[in-house]
Amino acid sequence: MLAFCDGGPELIDRYNRDKALWRAFRQRVAAYHRDLPAWQEQVRVNNYRIGSIVELAVYRRLLQEQESGLNIMVQPPIRELGNRGFADFGLYFKGHSRVYIEVAGTVTNTGQSVSENAEKFRVGIEERLMRYMGAAPVEVIHIDEVCDVSTQTERVRQAIERAKNS
Repeated sequence: MLAFCDGGPELIDRYNRDKALWRAFRQRVAAYHRDLPAWQEQVRVNNYRIGSIVELAVYRRLLQEQESGLNIMVQPPIRELGNRGFADFGLYFKGHSRVYIEVAGTVTNTGQSVSENAEKFRVGIEERLMRYMGAAPVEVIHIDEVCDVSTQTERVRQAIERAKNS
């Protein structure tokens, strides 16, 4: 989030290391932007934890764009992999195959990490996404796509359309 507000790498790294500063930042944002939803440290949906604010943004967009008959699953097992992994979200229309959504919350769609701290997670994210190759239908939504509301909406609609037509 800070990267897309021109926060600069130094500022982002500082917020990543200083939990009290991050908490103060969230409180200031909430005070000045009262229309934003309240920050929730741990968001749970049907007892499953949504792991980041970026995933939460995608989940809320899914709810806004939800069509009749669409089931949205949080942290569903990946059936095509013998349940050896979990996706961030699953979309399912009765009579159609499941489509998975993975939110790459620290990597842009060009493969760049948003900060030095995020670079540590890039390899793990790439490995997680590779498990799908040739096995399961997945839509990957990157952080830069989440941070642009129109792009996020379009990507969520694409995923829903893919679930409807699979």
